[in-house]
Amino acid sequence: MKKCLLALSAVAALVMAGTVYAVPASDGATITVRGLVTGGTCDIKVNNGAEIGLDDAQKADFTANDTIIHEQPFNIDILNCATGTVGDNITFIQDSTLVDISTGYLLNKQGRDGAKGVEIALKNGSTVMKLNTVQSIDYTLDATTLSAQIPLKAGYIASDITAITTGPVLSRVQFMVNYS
Repeated sequence: MKKCLLALSAVAALVMAGTVYAVPASDGATITVRGLVTGGTCDIKVNNGAEIGLDDAQKADFTANDTIIHEQPFNIDILNCATGTVGDNITFIQDSTLVDISTGYLLNKQGRDGAKGVEIALKNGSTVMKLNTVQSIDYTLDATTLSAQIPLKAGYIASDITAITTGPVLSRVQFMVNYS
């Protein structure tokens, strides 16, 4: 019986071995891998690593919708880039959980106790950034330091002056720093 099982096993192995097929590379059986080796990345700091603190605002400080009050300057610093790095732009990410799609300002994400009718606006120079559309800021790296500094401002803005309530304000926005 052992000899019969051994013979059947050998026959089965031969039959299975005969059913293997090969596809030639000319029929599309190719793996293509592409990549890029770079000299490194840049360091990114916002406001020297600290949160941007706005001065307290009184309800009476808001006199009209779409008027920014208590502006606070801050910087996005691009530092320590590798030799050969070329600056490009900073692109702000449109995220409906962080940006009011109708106004373009940053939503107050403080929760139930947060101030109502108040959002946060960002400014690039004198231009108010409407973050419900693609917003990019071009920059060039300093040839000597391989760094750049992008000055911005943040401030309160009334999105609905008739609905303003007191409470804390907390906003955030994401951005990408593009360079090559």
